Amino acid sequence: MMGSMLEFGPEGGPVRLRLYLSGDTLPYDGLDEIARRFPAADLAVLHLGGTTLPGGSVVTTGGARGAEPAHRPAPRPIIPVHYGD
Repeated sequence: MMGSMLEFGPEGGPVRLRLYLSGDTLPYDGLDEIARRFPAADLAVLHLGGTTLPGGSVVTTGGARGAEPAHRPAPRPIIPVHYGD
């Protein structure tokens, strides 16, 4: 599982932009911890490739499951990347 919250602003000053990068992951309880620590994000980049291994095991979030992590940590707007592959 992977995900990163990046904060931008002047050194020692207030955060001016908070960017969430989902990485290739599946929904899991750790996403709630991110939302608890960072109640708002200004922008999210969600990886929605839906990688499936031979035999049918899905190992990364796809477009249909992407809505769940999109609500944690409630970013606006959301940019989907490498979806539909």
